[in-house]
Amino acid sequence: MKRISNPTLYLRSAYFIESLKITSGLSGTELEKRISVNQYEHFGFFAPSEDTVRDYFRLHRSVAFEPDKKSNIYPWLLAAELEFPGCSMAFFHPIFDLLFGTLESSAFWDMHFNKIPEEWIKEALDQGWSEMAQEWVLMNQAREKRLHRAKKSTNNNHLSFVHQSMLRITKVRELLFSQQTNGQYIRLYADISDELNTFAALHPIERITAILLCAKEAELIGNHSRFQLTKSDLNKHLQLIESYMPSQRIKSELTKHILEFMEGMIVPKYSIKFVHGFSLPASWRSLYDEHSLNRIKKEFTRKYIGTENDYCGNKRE
Repeated sequence: MKRISNPTLYLRSAYFIESLKITSGLSGTELEKRISVNQYEHFGFFAPSEDTVRDYFRLHRSVAFEPDKKSNIYPWLLAAELEFPGCSMAFFHPIFDLLFGTLESSAFWDMHFNKIPEEWIKEALDQGWSEMAQEWVLMNQAREKRLHRAKKSTNNNHLSFVHQSMLRITKVRELLFSQQTNGQYIRLYADISDELNTFAALHPIERITAILLCAKEAELIGNHSRFQLTKSDLNKHLQLIESYMPSQRIKSELTKHILEFMEGMIVPKYSIKFVHGFSLPASWRSLYDEHSLNRIKKEFTRKYIGTENDYCGNKRE
């Protein structure tokens, strides 16, 4: 059997498996047995087969992270989390959300708790509560229309996504945010060199993630100098992935995706020629737009003909 083909599931599974083995001090066989006994058999549940779990450790299949509605076996990632609290963080680590986007559940789970169950509607009709049943039907229909019109989320391009990802890592939250009296957090900006220096206390993957998040933040707020410094700092510390035990198995592929991600980031630059008339209605911009078109015509005429012609094609005296 080949390895997991989906890049995000491959990297998530590998980082989770290696982290679990290191933090627990157990082998794959020992982990399979302990989780099977304590989290499945103890509660009378069916456990995934030994071959299935062995495939998780070989990275031949992704670690199951959500229930299969057709199966009575709950996901092994959940069982591992119950046995070793906090271990699933490696699978759902912010670095993978940033590089690939957040994981999406199957359509069944996306819909399951976001619509009025059909059995409720049927029960309401059976009880003679037709108005309530009709309102529930209309609510479901309205939701389906909203889903049909909805565009695919690009939340990893939003500043709030970047800040929430920072908040998920406890030490990064403590370094970059201040908690207010109402319990909410605000981002505290300092000199980027000082921020990058504070990341030295983080373990390698958290450090790389923090630098990446700062780079993405700089791109989104349009701060070119912050972006260049974070990019330089990332290049300096990227080799830490090779020496960090949980990421050694995926060092080459993870490094490749990080570099591709950085390459795809561009801090916006603006030309003053496009600022004139910005946000004004087209009727107010018409004279400027006409002037711009004529200027473009003259530039192309000079480029391809070598002289400026008027609109009728007559050579200018």
